[in-house]
Amino acid sequence: MNKLILFAAAGALALAGCGPSGGPAAPATPTTTLTAASDAATATPKKGGLISIARDIRPSILIEAESGAIHAPVVLKEDKDASGGKYVIAPEGPNHEEISIGGDVTYKLHVTEPGDYSLWLRANWCCGCGNSMNLSLDGEALGTVEDSVFKTWHWVKLQKPLRKLTAGDHLLVLGNREDGSGVDQILLTQDADYRPTGIESAEVQGRSNGVAPTAPAATAPSADATK
Repeated sequence: MNKLILFAAAGALALAGCGPSGGPAAPATPTTTLTAASDAATATPKKGGLISIARDIRPSILIEAESGAIHAPVVLKEDKDASGGKYVIAPEGPNHEEISIGGDVTYKLHVTEPGDYSLWLRANWCCGCGNSMNLSLDGEALGTVEDSVFKTWHWVKLQKPLRKLTAGDHLLVLGNREDGSGVDQILLTQDADYRPTGIESAEVQGRSNGVAPTAPAATAPSADATK
């Protein structure tokens, strides 16, 4: 019965419509109570949110959304249910008015193990007017991540997998498409069947934090060397 209610709510939302160019706010849909289990089904309580019981043992990369370079109007906000209590979002206006155009978060993604990766976002959408994010890799559009689960943290998958991702550094961009769309974590995994739940942990076999190592600071010349 819950599945039927959820499908009906999603269908009504699609008919209402509310894209990145603005427009009337979509009617509220009671999806939160039906879908909250998506982030808690296989998770265990822990201070600061739910921590996944990780079963992903293939190479994977976990990125905290706030660890990139944040470009306005995207901002950093706090939420006790987000990983580390922080997430990124482009704020929306009153009554779902579109006020935040453009902006992104840019990551210097470091890949240790080359291969095919599935990409997931831990997202919290405000409504049908703010339920999607754009992604690009090395200047090439990857597509849009979106669904119709609102007002709860949950994982959403990019439908197009990242094929033959090479080892080394890449430029990953999380682009603002509709304001009111919050993102907490980004997960890339070579396990196509793995479905993240809750807050993903960095302490998993074969998992890296995805942040490119920075070059060591140059050693300042000694006083004697400058004479």
